[in-house]
Amino acid sequence: MGKTIPEVIQKATEILVGFINKIFEKLPMIITTGVEILTSLIDGIVSMLPVLMTQIVGIINKVVTIIAEKLPMIITAGVEMLTI
Repeated sequence: MGKTIPEVIQKATEILVGFINKIFEKLPMIITTGVEILTSLIDGIVSMLPVLMTQIVGIINKVVTIIAEKLPMIITAGVEMLTI
């Protein structure tokens, strides 16, 4: 533990520079992998669009049905809020 503060700072700087150099060295591979992941994600979403659309239509139908069923209660609550 006989290192001085300047020696520790020097070593930390060397480690940081080495780390940054490794990142730059691997950057093309990192970018390629990122593009592949993004492309796969987009392909998956596109292939699931028919299923998603069916689900969305079903959800919208349920929401509309619930609102229609609860409309008298919603109107009553609105009128009560306005008359307070």
